Amino acid sequence: MYSQLFCCVIFLFAVQCYGDPMLCSMNEILDCVFECPPEKSCRNREIKFNCLDVITPCRPKCVCKKGYIRNSQNVCILEDYCEKCNGENEYYSCGPHCDNVCATLHEMNQTHCPIVNIRCNDKCYCRNVLPSQQFQNPVRRTKNTIGACHVHQTRVRLL
Repeated sequence: MYSQLFCCVIFLFAVQCYGDPMLCSMNEILDCVFECPPEKSCRNREIKFNCLDVITPCRPKCVCKKGYIRNSQNVCILEDYCEKCNGENEYYSCGPHCDNVCATLHEMNQTHCPIVNIRCNDKCYCRNVLPSQQFQNPVRRTKNTIGACHVHQTRVRLL
């Protein structure tokens, strides 16, 4: 009886102090981190940070799991994919088949796709919003399911 009560108190204390670990997204973990150095991202991974020797408390925050790094869309991806996509494209671990090449997006896209998406597509996808004069209806996709694929980032496309 007392051991169960003790475990419940410890669990509630941990959730209160560190937050609910279920709030982190795909490829993230809850960790106690300091402000400096900042979390590694595709943009800052080559920068060496010199942090002051000031004692500050760590703060609970969702950070990328080991081996993952943040892209410009704030999604944790494998570091190898930072350089994989170039130009207007950016890597996503899970996306629809027909939304993958910016150059042909006006011919084949989410609303005009002959391929039924039944699994996650691990590749480069168009990063930028297309000019509104080319396409009429905006499509907003947030945490949803595409086939067996859970998309954990928000992307806005004009189609």
